[in-house]
Amino acid sequence: MSYCANCGSRFLEGAKFCHNCGAKIQGETDHLLLNLLEALPFVYDSIGDWDHIYWGENNYCISIDKRSGLIDFSGDIVVPCEYERIEQIDTENNYIVKRNGKYGLVCPQYKIPCEFDYIYEDIRICGGQIYALVKKDGKYGVLDVITGYVNYLKCDEVKIWDIYQDEMLFIVTLDGKYGVIDKDNNVLLHYKWDKISGVMGHYIATARKLSFILKYLSINEERDVESKFKRWRGVYREIDYNDGLWLLKGVHNKWGLYTTDIFDSSSEIFPCEYDEIEIVKGKVKKICVKKEGVCLCYSFLENNKLQLLLNCDGLSSAFNGKYFIYKKEDKWGVNTGDVLEIPCIPCIYDHVRELDTKAHYPYDIDPGYELFIAERNGKYGVLSDKGAVIIDFRYYEIYYTGRVLCLSWWENGWTHKNIDDVDDDELGESYERFIDLEELMKKWENSNRKPIVISD
Repeated sequence: MSYCANCGSRFLEGAKFCHNCGAKIQGETDHLLLNLLEALPFVYDSIGDWDHIYWGENNYCISIDKRSGLIDFSGDIVVPCEYERIEQIDTENNYIVKRNGKYGLVCPQYKIPCEFDYIYEDIRICGGQIYALVKKDGKYGVLDVITGYVNYLKCDEVKIWDIYQDEMLFIVTLDGKYGVIDKDNNVLLHYKWDKISGVMGHYIATARKLSFILKYLSINEERDVESKFKRWRGVYREIDYNDGLWLLKGVHNKWGLYTTDIFDSSSEIFPCEYDEIEIVKGKVKKICVKKEGVCLCYSFLENNKLQLLLNCDGLSSAFNGKYFIYKKEDKWGVNTGDVLEIPCIPCIYDHVRELDTKAHYPYDIDPGYELFIAERNGKYGVLSDKGAVIIDFRYYEIYYTGRVLCLSWWENGWTHKNIDDVDDDELGESYERFIDLEELMKKWENSNRKPIVISD
């Protein structure tokens, strides 16, 4: 038997994942933990108590009389057992600790006593100094963790704090309105907004249900005394920053798409004239646009180039960034999302929906196939990502529980479309059968890959 390095649970030799926490097992680290457990004296109530710590990189939690501390792999005490809670906040062995209901910091080079109502799970470096955001007596403050000095902010609440070009910025509220200030309480954006959110030095400011994009001009850029922000020319009903792209809904309820640097004159990918735009993450980013009933799907390549993949009448979903479930002439099929107009499942089905096979397998294991539940003439079956029929079309419903497939049918063969109009005597009894995905694929392989029927 050995121990999981993540939670301390025992696991069988040869296991790849911990049965308790699901972490991938690292052989070398686990042997270090095993040696530590064997060498420690029997003085601790627990080792690795999830109620008292979020795990660190190189240290383990110990507990005596419901007080927690830390030891390293050598068994040396890193933090004595005197805290109610310990939480590592970065990879530099910096910890937030809690004692008698108050919070402090324990770090390799300094220690902040437990005197704050809360310390937020982040430490920032700005101008060579190290800062933490704290709260005490209802006030937010910026703590210099080296000197221990706290500069309290003049606001009701801190929504977001960030470092941009070596300047510390805070999106805050005061009297119900949003604004932006720096750590010295200088007001950079006045309190007149209903909401502000920040993205990489850009701010989405909303007032009266209309949104604007504002770019913060740092001290290294040209800016006048009165305004430290540059405003993008557009006014929008909705703004979303998605995977490095700006998705904008104009005042006429049409969508457009722009690159990260929206203030660049060449940032426009699609103008605000589309009914829908969807960004699909994957190895290659995909962009799907809809206009006047026509759906176009593109690969988003380097230098903001677009390659057309699919022209269709409708799009149900883009599954895992790898497959498009799409419609042509009122029939549904599946496209691989890699090559233009080459379907892996032809458009001959009344409806198709994805079956997420990855949910069945732990973490980074790839089963090597995807499955889809399809409807044809009121009956359901299961298809592979190559278009092969795995389960024949004779069930009134098939659904996936995240572990097994459930197949349902009626004794007299009625489909779900007309069940409500049929008397119980005529309908007969209903049946359900559950089958594990791995068992299903084995049955299919054993049948020489012919459609299989599952019943009592």
